[in-house]
Amino acid sequence: MDKNAIIKNGVYDIFLKMKQKLYINGLDSNNKNNYLDIFDEETIINCFKIYNANKARKRYGLDEMIKWCFSIEKTKIFKDYIIIFGTLTFNDKILESTNKLTRRRYVSRFLKDKCYSYIANIDFGKENNREHYHFVALCKDKIDTNLWKYGYSSFTRINTTRDIQKIKNYILKLNNHSYKSSTRNERIIMNKTKNGYDMIELIIDANEQEYHKYKLLFLM
Repeated sequence: MDKNAIIKNGVYDIFLKMKQKLYINGLDSNNKNNYLDIFDEETIINCFKIYNANKARKRYGLDEMIKWCFSIEKTKIFKDYIIIFGTLTFNDKILESTNKLTRRRYVSRFLKDKCYSYIANIDFGKENNREHYHFVALCKDKIDTNLWKYGYSSFTRINTTRDIQKIKNYILKLNNHSYKSSTRNERIIMNKTKNGYDMIELIIDANEQEYHKYKLLFLM
């Protein structure tokens, strides 16, 4: 099966889900043999080619998310913040009366106002291709779902001290959304710090060698 067919037929999206599942279960998601029960060898090779091509383009966003995880584990600097994984959708009125760029601005403005740092990416529903956004954010307080005025929203709070692996899984989930065939041409929305003082970079610079080892383990 060629690359275009793999994307069009949804095979690539299945590959991405399997890749994430392997990682969560502690298995080697880069070992092609772990996919042979589902795909033939040619399809696996083509899926990895698509993935690696997208990875080069999307890598910046993933690097920043790995820095978040490292910083949270390394220091108590975020003890006054909470991590939220959220979804923002649009109602029919907004979808009919605005374009994609305007809706992107709504999301960016909302996160900038409510969160200290955030990373978000567009996604589309499986059944009706409905546009929505997923995000991971550092926030001072819990976000009230009623504050999102453009449709339905959901926010899941993640404990930053006892559940680091869960945070990693959410971040990888968000990153994998950016590799999907329906979203691979979209840019990630990102603002690392609200006030311009980048504490995360200071932590990375002060622990550079340790961070590089951490990053390799994170990506395994």
